[in-house]
Amino acid sequence: MKTSKGIVEDNKNNYEPLPFKDEAMNKKVWVQYVETDDLAFARRAFGTANGKNKKPQSKFHMLRTAVYVVRLDKNTDDPEEVLWEKMVTLAEKYRCYPVEEKSDLDGKPGTFSNMPGFLSLKLDEIPEICGWHDQYFHRDSIHFGVFHMWKQLLREAKGTNKVISSKFKEELAGLIQNLFINFEQYSESTKAAYTAWHNANYNSDVKKPSDDAYISGLLHLYRRAGGKEDLPQILIDRIDAFGDFFDDEILEEVDKGIEYLKYKPVSRDPDIMKELNPLRKSEEKVLSMEDNINILEKSKAWQAVIKKWDEEEKEYNESLEGKVAQVRLGDIHFHQGVQRKLDPKHCATIADPKIFNPSLMEVLRCIKTSDGKWISIDGQHTATTLLGILKHMTTRQKSKKKLKAV
Repeated sequence: MKTSKGIVEDNKNNYEPLPFKDEAMNKKVWVQYVETDDLAFARRAFGTANGKNKKPQSKFHMLRTAVYVVRLDKNTDDPEEVLWEKMVTLAEKYRCYPVEEKSDLDGKPGTFSNMPGFLSLKLDEIPEICGWHDQYFHRDSIHFGVFHMWKQLLREAKGTNKVISSKFKEELAGLIQNLFINFEQYSESTKAAYTAWHNANYNSDVKKPSDDAYISGLLHLYRRAGGKEDLPQILIDRIDAFGDFFDDEILEEVDKGIEYLKYKPVSRDPDIMKELNPLRKSEEKVLSMEDNINILEKSKAWQAVIKKWDEEEKEYNESLEGKVAQVRLGDIHFHQGVQRKLDPKHCATIADPKIFNPSLMEVLRCIKTSDGKWISIDGQHTATTLLGILKHMTTRQKSKKKLKAV
């Protein structure tokens, strides 16, 4: 018989759902689920599935994936991946290497971990910036301010038809070398000068200096030292009289003149990153589960957390493991107190025909309540996007049939 819930009950108390009128709603998708009526569990599970206690994918890992896809897999389908690989290749040509932030390689000569700053550059800017660093500061890692400073200078120069000469590049390097030793020290001095400048001009708390301070501060000092290069004036005017707020000891050296602050060549050490470069791999190593567990059990972090399990006598509850089933799209519900509000723009991004691939869709995560209701705790946008595509495919097929009939 037909029940109030729209299902058919047979003599064995098994239930077969009636098909939805909209055929797309009958499409079954894989769902990982836990049987519970506890919405608190659902809310916490949503937080876990969307970042809490999960290791996020860093910008470096996204860059590494793009480089490996192009270099190792020889796949050039994605224009962004191709562009990123070209950018990395250009940087490597000047012995500059992207690395993961706070990794063992971060801080080594020629390395940089500011991926957003690097990826914001244009292809023709990379040789200018990386070439300057490699020529004058090859013993140092690349400070994040270097990208921002040079990007501003190069773009303003191009927009005002100014030419950045080799002589000027060396003069800037000489200023940094003689007054601050390296860009890291220049950055610290710039922060202090900017804070002093801000306090003198504005009645407010300043938490961090403007990124404009990197280029403006250096150009103010360059002008004060008597530098003659024809520069974009807007970069100097942006923070008026900023150079006067550097320490007196620095300004005394500046006042001796640009000729006194000439760059002194530094001997070049072997390029250790040529071999250590994490993106130079010609092949990838595949680890077994045994390899992974050996790495895990040797780590102090793992030993410490397992010790807590013993101290708290915590047991592994196998009954709480998630189950897997195929569920019709039309049977899935979205609790607005658990999930975020549907974002149609995000759905449109997922459905981009250039990147959409059914084989890469995530498994939905749900709870199954005691009354048989499936409530999504993760995958709302994936499920809704899929349904939207299937509905459109059905409509398109019907339209084609009508045209043929005519």
